Amino acid sequence: AEAAGGEDEAAKAEAKAEKEALPWDMRNIHILGSSKRARSLAAVRLMAAVEAKVPGSFSEGFSPKVSDEESLSTDIVEFPIEKLDKVAGYNEATRESLQGASGCGVVYIGSLAFFIGLGEERTRARQYFQWL
Repeated sequence: AEAAGGEDEAAKAEAKAEKEALPWDMRNIHILGSSKRARSLAAVRLMAAVEAKVPGSFSEGFSPKVSDEESLSTDIVEFPIEKLDKVAGYNEATRESLQGASGCGVVYIGSLAFFIGLGEERTRARQYFQWL
């Protein structure tokens, strides 16, 4: 009986080690929210947090794109990484102002700006972003 218990513990330890070794794309995270906008913004903010801890995790997986949809969508715009301090502003104040003025969610991942909102909101946010 003792040998079986030892094997069981070893199997559990091995399974735990395998799970911890999985790359990010092999893990599932479920985001619950009241609206698609809230879930989309939460997902991109989570990616930004991971990117801050492990650079290259998400910034290399996206390329710039502008959606022509008028419904809720995401636009991705590239900017020079040297401009990050300017677009983020002191304590994220510039990003928050841009977000408030445009009505569009704004998140930075590496040198990419993600604009999450309706067509008019994304267009306004991209225009304000270019003015920075």
